[in-house]
Amino acid sequence: MRFWLYPSGSLSRRHYRFFLLIYFLFILPALTFFFLAFIVIGVRGADGMLKTEPDAKVFLMTTIYVLFCLWPFFVASLKRLHDLGLKGKKSFFHFNPIDNYRLARRMLLERGNSAEED
Repeated sequence: MRFWLYPSGSLSRRHYRFFLLIYFLFILPALTFFFLAFIVIGVRGADGMLKTEPDAKVFLMTTIYVLFCLWPFFVASLKRLHDLGLKGKKSFFHFNPIDNYRLARRMLLERGNSAEED
């Protein structure tokens, strides 16, 4: 859990794969379920009917949801980049799909500098 929240250090290939498995199978669906439940509960008026216009609560819940979903993913990905010897600012923010594919493939398959390698 500590390597998902704090952006210092590196992450081995084995730990990165484990994180992706846990993230996409458990964390992201659970956060999405709670987000949708709170949105449905939060947009009801006093009479129990759904409101037609979103208010500040919906915006706040959406912001919190996005932050809670993206932060662990960004932290784990940046740590994996550090393990491969790449700088996060240079490598992580590409807008070219071919470069992104190559980077994702490298993050999943290439051995890094970590001592905990599989």
